[in-house]
Amino acid sequence: MWVLIGVGAALLICIGYKHMHHYGVHDKEAMHHDEPQAGHYVSEHVGVMFDYPTKYIATSTHAGDGHVIVLLPADYVPPINGEGPATITVSQFSNANDLPLEQFIRNEPRANFGLSDGQTTSTQVGGHPALAYNYSGLYESDGVAVAVHNKIFIFATGWYSPTDSLRQELKDLLQTVVFIEEHDHAH
Repeated sequence: MWVLIGVGAALLICIGYKHMHHYGVHDKEAMHHDEPQAGHYVSEHVGVMFDYPTKYIATSTHAGDGHVIVLLPADYVPPINGEGPATITVSQFSNANDLPLEQFIRNEPRANFGLSDGQTTSTQVGGHPALAYNYSGLYESDGVAVAVHNKIFIFATGWYSPTDSLRQELKDLLQTVVFIEEHDHAH
């Protein structure tokens, strides 16, 4: 019976991650220290790099006109007939029409700004002006949007309580963000 459950779980994981790429660099020697360790995500194609806690696995998938990076708990097993955990996500969208950031988040349903109270706070991410906002959906959520060249990035997390560690982990991640210009490899 345990073999069947193990095989079933393995199939669910394989099917669920069929089109995702996993990232993360872990120094096994360093993991024995008391200091928190960080994974590192880098994608020139997506245009971003950042650090994240090693208790997560970064997955990335192409989604419509952009990409979605999801930080899942390292021990995550997809639920059967249920919802997954609150996560940290980085969504990258094309901004081919060069819309101002606030106009983009107000008009793009995937930004979830329509679920907010309409208020934004100015901030910075990776040296670029950004807008932070809160919204309610399946979870209470924090979102931070930033326009870089012809892309919009939205960093977000859902949370269960105002003191949830995911909120601080998102803030810490935002401090490490570096945006990468995609180089023309034709020359």
